[in-house]
Amino acid sequence: MKLSGLLLSISMLLSAASSFGGNITYEADPYTIYPTPTYPNLDLNSISKVKLTSNGESSPLETQLLRVEFDFPNANKIIATNFKKIGDTYRSVVKNAWIYKEIIVDITPRSVFRSHGEFTANIYVREQSSNLNDMNNAPGIQIYEYNGLMMDKTYNKTADSTSVIIDGKRAYIKLHQRWAINERGSRQGFLISVNWLGHGEFDRIIPGGTHSDTAIAFLTETITGGGEERVVYSIRYKDSLGNIHETGPDLLDSLFGI
Repeated sequence: MKLSGLLLSISMLLSAASSFGGNITYEADPYTIYPTPTYPNLDLNSISKVKLTSNGESSPLETQLLRVEFDFPNANKIIATNFKKIGDTYRSVVKNAWIYKEIIVDITPRSVFRSHGEFTANIYVREQSSNLNDMNNAPGIQIYEYNGLMMDKTYNKTADSTSVIIDGKRAYIKLHQRWAINERGSRQGFLISVNWLGHGEFDRIIPGGTHSDTAIAFLTETITGGGEERVVYSIRYKDSLGNIHETGPDLLDSLFGI
């Protein structure tokens, strides 16, 4: 089937080399929860949501954990801020939480803060007043443990937009800036959103890059040969050091099942 590409490049956004330029918010997908409260009427057996916010830096040395929220259906919400990094753990002291004067919230990622990254959250009752000025000391009695995956819920800005004619109908293609992983974790790469007139809207993840890379442009090229025209596409992106790379190229019709 013959394809003709009408390319209308609309915008290109460049971001800083080492950062996505804003905070990243994750919602947790739990796989084990161990509540062990010391007070019988404190019900931590179920949890509605855990939300983590980092500063968006891709380098582990520059990553900061800014805020963590624990939303319980049968207990007051816990909001932890002002984290201090101790080894691989981020620690916060929360005052007047539930019935306790102080609790300690520890967040330990398995590797780095990224979508589908594993982490453990532990909550302790802080007991010894002599520890008040030293967060490195033993935290106290553990009352809650949460193990799960971080699911990236941050708005993914547009890096570039293009429209093409596919099978006689215009298709609008929007390339998103940040690297993505699908909900099942089975596909990783750069996210595009497509609105194909007469056919509907859908998303695709183009394999390539890593979690610290930033998409720059959706590129197309028309190749003529053997009496036919074929359109190929690639994704131009930037790594955390500012080096420029490209995926592919691959046939554009593969995105549309033609």
